[in-house]
Formats: sequence, structure tokens, C-alpha cells
Amino acid sequence: MMPTHGEPHITREQLRALHVSRDVYRWFLRRFPTGGSYQAIHEALIGEGHSAWLESLVDYAYAHSFGALAFLEQEIGSARAMAAQLTHSQAEQLRITPRGHATGRFTPMLSCTLQFASGDHALNIGCSGFQSNLAATGNGNFIGQSGDNGSIANAGYGCQLVSSSFAAKMSNTGQNCRLSALGDRARIANCGNATKISSAGRGTHITSSGRRNYLASQGASTRVANAGDGSHIHTQGAGSRITNSGDNVTLQASGADSVFCSSGSVQQFTLGVGGCAALSYHDGKRLRFITVYEGENGIVAGVTYHLTEQGKIEALDDPLADNSLAPAHCVNG
Repeated sequence: MMPTHGEPHITREQLRALHVSRDVYRWFLRRFPTGGSYQAIHEALIGEGHSAWLESLVDYAYAHSFGALAFLEQEIGSARAMAAQLTHSQAEQLRITPRGHATGRFTPMLSCTLQFASGDHALNIGCSGFQSNLAATGNGNFIGQSGDNGSIANAGYGCQLVSSSFAAKMSNTGQNCRLSALGDRARIANCGNATKISSAGRGTHITSSGRRNYLASQGASTRVANAGDGSHIHTQGAGSRITNSGDNVTLQASGADSVFCSSGSVQQFTLGVGGCAALSYHDGKRLRFITVYEGENGIVAGVTYHLTEQGKIEALDDPLADNSLAPAHCVNG
């Protein structure tokens, strides 16, 4: 799907197409009669205890608005609000609250450097302990962590993990999860499918091997390594570096002086000012690399391009560009 460039806005017609429950639809009409932004709806659902629709909301917003500058701003804002609610105290503590039909029990505050593991489902887990280690294998858990140098490990389906700490470490093997790292120097590792990953801090490292994932970063000097097919990657920070070996991937490196290299097939790509890319293609006899530089051979920052099977660069969304640009300098593969 081509990325959109407007502010993510959800209307009652779009909500009806998602086949949400009548209760959710009536709630939406009361709270957002003329529609609302992704972030506003997200925060309202969390704040009023209606978390059942979050998975559908996130899936819809990522599928329709990923790649838009306004979307990543709203996603980071939503993650900050969620982290603040889960970790609302600055004291070292752990809070666990069951949601819906969860079988877990409320756990009182614990003061210490925390290490906690859970196999239960549908829990709100908030931790503000320094160097805390949290592990969860249940489905549908919401986990927030705010102490520096903490870690979160997750293997459950449909979980949402948020960390606002410095040098956070997050690992995920569950499918259809959502991971947000807001502090600098975060380290994120994912091998689950259909995962949504966002980061806001400088110097974040993201590795992903799952299929059909979304990887987005706002901070400068981000490093992304992707091996999953059908993934979408978008870095907005300056000086980002992306390596990709997955096929049918969409790459956007809109930050200045960003670089990506792909040995897998790329459906479409976008460069920022001063950016460059090395892309592989098969010339009928062997694999080769083509190198592309913003500002050279007709390549314009912010324009979406496609690499054809013949090694030609085609502009997809620039009406002034020649539809079949000459390939840039080729390097034998």
C-alpha cells in the first residue's frame, strides 16, 4: 500500500468497516461524532478502560497511515501516554492489574531492583524499577517500564510493550505485538510476525526477522537490520543505517544522510537529503547491485521510487519526474 501523507484520521465509516462491536461503535459516536485522530482515540480507549479495540485500531492505523510523518508522531505520542499510565509513579515499584477475564491477582507495590516473570494473560504490568527485568509469556498483556537499563522479554500473542527508559532492552517472539522504545540507546530484537515497532530515542538498534512487520524510528543514528519478508521500514532520524535481506520490502529513509543496503527485493524506496542506497536485482544472468544517490541521476529526496526487474529506477509519485530514470552506477554483485 502506498504511504499516505495526511494526519491519521478515523471516521465512523472506517470504524464500521472494521466490524467492531456495537458497544465500541456507540462509544466512538459519543466521543468522536465527527471522527478523531489515531492518538486521540488511542488515549481515550486506554484512559476509559476500553482496551479491547486497541489491537484493531493499531492494525488499521499502521496499514493505512504508516510512512506518514504525522502518523509516527501520533504513534510515539500514544506510546508515551501508555507508558505514563502504566508507570505513573517514579518510585521503584511493580504494579500488576488484571483486565477483563484475567486470572491473575493484584500484586501490591514491591520495592527493590525488580525481576518478575508472568505466564498470565490480559495483565497491565507497570514497572519503574532501575535495572528491572520483566518477562511475560501470556497473551494480551500490556507492559510498561520506566527505569533506566531495564529489560522486557515477551513471548505472548497480541501484547503491547512500552519503555521510556534509557538503554532499554526489549525482545519479542509473540505475533501481532507492538513495541515502543522512547528512550535513547534502546535495543529491540523481534522475531514475531505482524509486529509493530516504533522508537523515538537516539542511537536505537532494531533487529527483526519476523514477516510482515512495521519498523519505524524517529531518533537520529538509528540502526535497523531486517530479515523478514513483506516488512515496511521507515526511519526519520538523520544518519540512520538500514540493512535488509527480506524480500518485498518497502524502505523509507527520510532523514538526512541516511543509508540503506538491501540484498532482498525492494518494492519501493524513498531517500532523504544526502541519502544513498545499494539495492540488489537480477539481470537475467546474475545478481547485481545498483547504487542510488539523492541529488544524482534524477533522484529527488522525498520521492518514492521502484527498482524494476531490469535494474531501472522508476518514480512512483513525482509527476515531474521521468517515469523511467537511467540506473545509477552499478556494481557487480
